[in-house]
Amino acid sequence: FNRKYLKEQVVKVDLLTARYGDTVVSRKIMEAKNHPDTKALADELQAELFLGWLASE
Repeated sequence: FNRKYLKEQVVKVDLLTARYGDTVVSRKIMEAKNHPDTKALADELQAELFLGWLASE
């Protein structure tokens, strides 16, 4: 999707938080960080979430 619409980049964590809310997504990210198979994705999502919070202030 992002390759096709380069000017309209979609951040994965934004899609998740819009659907489930910051609290649920944050909790799920913390759970995912405890599993080796999902840790890398959780780290990426956590960074996106933090950057989004900082940008909104």
